[in-house]
Amino acid sequence: MVRQSYYASVSYMDAQVGRVLSALEHSSAAESTIIVLTSDHGWSLGEHGEWEKFSNFGVSTRVPLIVKLPNGHAHAQKKKVDQLVELVDLFPSLADLAGLPVPPLCSKKKKENTCVEGLSFAPLLRSRDSVQWKTAVFSQYPRPSVLPQMNSDQPKYRNIRIMGYSIRTNEYRYTEWIKFTPKKNKKFWQFVNARELYALKNDQEENENIVQLSKYATVVKSLSHSLKVGWREALPPNITTEVQEL
Repeated sequence: MVRQSYYASVSYMDAQVGRVLSALEHSSAAESTIIVLTSDHGWSLGEHGEWEKFSNFGVSTRVPLIVKLPNGHAHAQKKKVDQLVELVDLFPSLADLAGLPVPPLCSKKKKENTCVEGLSFAPLLRSRDSVQWKTAVFSQYPRPSVLPQMNSDQPKYRNIRIMGYSIRTNEYRYTEWIKFTPKKNKKFWQFVNARELYALKNDQEENENIVQLSKYATVVKSLSHSLKVGWREALPPNITTEVQEL
């Protein structure tokens, strides 16, 4: 019944999207409108013993993303893009597609009045050839304790004691649950409560944690480093150089 109700909700939303698109076509606004269908999170239906969205698993962090450019747009052809994209990429992408200036990437060394931590994915839509793109995407989710509690899924900020930081590449998802202090928003990477590693080629649903297998030790070390360094290291080489020189 749970999945049946979920699929009914999806069908309902599909019908409403159709109504919006139809209204745009009839008003001629489709000629000047960029349409994006997305969400702020996925939804667990019992996977990993979870409900709703309270985890770093792909079922909670992966969202739909459909972009429709105006009719007659030079790059309005149908296309499926398989590269990793994050919600932080959405704003710079819309600015780019609308012909507006794209805000600069936030740098470590100086504080800009307006900056972003995402990339415009417009080149992925425009190019018929391969495009240099980011190698990983990131997420995080808090916990109030190592042990399950009534507020484990939705702790107040002041009660957060553990933070799960996760990196997702084309091949793996790696997560570290570390000590966290909310007063100063401070991470303690040296105090790791748990680690998770999933090989997505053979385990797309992230059911088998293989972090303890010795043959993945090098992978764990590399992903742990990338997780600590953060999103800048995952940028394409040409973009990374520009950020470092800011």
